[in-house]
Amino acid sequence: MTALLAAIVGFTVGLRTRLCGWLGLVLFQMLLARNNTFAAGDQVYGSVIFLLCVSRCGHAYSLDNWLRCRRLRRRGELSEPGGPGGGAGADPSPSHPRGLAAIYRRIPAWPRLLIVAQLAVIYGINGLNKSGSGWWDGTAVFYAMQHHPFARFDSRPLLVALGSPTLWVMTQVVHLWEKLFPLMALGLVLGFAARAQLPPPRAGRFLWLALGLAVLAFLWSAVPFELGKEATAEAIAGARSWLLIVGSLSLVSLWFTYPRLRNGEFALRWRGRAIVVDRAFLSRTLFGRWLWLGVGLGFHASLVALMNLGGFPLATLALYIACFDGRTVAAAASRLRLSRGPVIPTEDPSLRHLRRPGGVLSGRVLGSVVALVVGGAVVLASGGPLEVWYACLVGAAGLSLFAAMRRSAANSEPTEPLWAYGPVGRVLVGGLCGLHLVAILVTALPSRPSLAAFRAEARARVAWWLAFTGTSQAWVMFTPTPPRSVGAIHTHVIDAEGREYDMRTALYLPEHLRPFEVWPDRERKIEVVMLGSRSELAVWQARAWCRRFAREHDGVTPLEVRLSRQIAPIEPIEAEVVAGGPSARFWANARPPELVAMVHCHDEPHGQLPDQVRARHGLPALDTPLKPLPKLASDDWPAVRAAKPLGWPLTEWLALLACGVGLLSWRRRSRKTEERT
Repeated sequence: MTALLAAIVGFTVGLRTRLCGWLGLVLFQMLLARNNTFAAGDQVYGSVIFLLCVSRCGHAYSLDNWLRCRRLRRRGELSEPGGPGGGAGADPSPSHPRGLAAIYRRIPAWPRLLIVAQLAVIYGINGLNKSGSGWWDGTAVFYAMQHHPFARFDSRPLLVALGSPTLWVMTQVVHLWEKLFPLMALGLVLGFAARAQLPPPRAGRFLWLALGLAVLAFLWSAVPFELGKEATAEAIAGARSWLLIVGSLSLVSLWFTYPRLRNGEFALRWRGRAIVVDRAFLSRTLFGRWLWLGVGLGFHASLVALMNLGGFPLATLALYIACFDGRTVAAAASRLRLSRGPVIPTEDPSLRHLRRPGGVLSGRVLGSVVALVVGGAVVLASGGPLEVWYACLVGAAGLSLFAAMRRSAANSEPTEPLWAYGPVGRVLVGGLCGLHLVAILVTALPSRPSLAAFRAEARARVAWWLAFTGTSQAWVMFTPTPPRSVGAIHTHVIDAEGREYDMRTALYLPEHLRPFEVWPDRERKIEVVMLGSRSELAVWQARAWCRRFAREHDGVTPLEVRLSRQIAPIEPIEAEVVAGGPSARFWANARPPELVAMVHCHDEPHGQLPDQVRARHGLPALDTPLKPLPKLASDDWPAVRAAKPLGWPLTEWLALLACGVGLLSWRRRSRKTEERT
């Protein structure tokens, strides 16, 4: 734990950034692998640590860059504000034969864009999974805030004062905002295209039409799931009719207005002023980041004030910084007086070492690559052999790299726009981005019945990448609808003499409910997961109580531990409730307890206090043999080896060696090209 904290602190302040980042990633994944009971905000951390590790996040606001500038300044090789280059660097000259280095170097933007895509996945998939009745009838916010394991205080009086109409509006705003948040990522793409003055694609109208039809088909198939199991056939048919009408009108409008939007010929009049509606206007308004991030800021501020969700709200808010480029962040820091003097520009794009050969893959190559990948996916989905899928992937990767190498050799002149890599590097980074996006989308697909078979097969294909990068994730908070009941876990221990002890672990006992909760409670989190989707943890909790009771009672192992749960429904907002707060309301409506786990501590594996712990606390040694945990199938090496293909793990190492040799060869070729330019 000390090494993990040291690595995270070093990564945060930017000291040995690359080393601390990778070390922190490995140690963090080891911690989660040891115990993932508390996984919630940890998913946000894990989903972006890898992306920060492959980025050059230590090149700007970091101790590494500060130390670098000090070294360069002592050697007279740093471009200073007011001097040659103005802090943005300068090419070699007679006065500076080795040139002057910029204070803030240019760094590739693709890791930041992947973080933006990850943010869109977090919100979008969470919104798509919110398909229960509570999100449609407007009661979801009320029931979520009545879930007292995550509540900071008893908010029922506040919610009653707000009233059902206000809560209905709040619920619909949150639901639609999460579902449509990926539009913000689309807005960033449109904004970049407008600022770079990129020409619209020739078949742009058909591409937008195809995208609209795909979305319409997805929504059509998802209507029964969205309306819930209680929806009638008439309700489903009515919803689909309205969806078809609204979707068709939207697509027809898009078809006829797209040329005017593309050419900036569509204008609106507002108070005598003409407003041109084009890509730049849409990227600022409907798809604008200030709109979507502003709503998100208010949403997370409410979560922090009203609910106790640990690090999830703050960790997600930290990702908002990735939605702004370096110039915007530097300008904001200057306006807030967080930096002294004028804003120092980034590295001059005209510097010789930044000019790299241009050229993109031809349409034939791109079409062939897409055909190979799609064909392999179709064969795999139809039950074909796995070898065909791998052959298609290898063929697509080999074709892309071969074409990029030929393009790099044929086109050595630098072109616009400014590229972070040469043609081969762009292919490799593009493949990495595509693999990562497909992996996180596949693993986070909504649990639709029509996608069940495809999702299971697709997840099996990308599981290795998610395990390697530590980006496994599932966004299912308060899905499909917040629970309309709350529960408590009772723990009873029978000691060696047959006496029964009530350990008073139920959450709704008066001594456990404080007027205001500041920090998240781990015991509450364990109780929630045992009451919900991970009831198998109840046995482990009972084993822990066997050991804890023995440690607190002179090392005597108890006979038995019983865990039982008690459920109470949450009263609707309009119902009259008993006075006395959450504790009184729970016990007034609680149902009889139900047994969920019972263990006999002397015979239960891992139910006895080990001798090492006994010696640490000055307790007598264990008088019976320690019952070990049963051997897992994953610990049986012969069985694991037999399940692997022929040549494993030699084939994986040979593939990594081939990739390394290819990357070194590409790097050598790239350096020669840069020297020629």
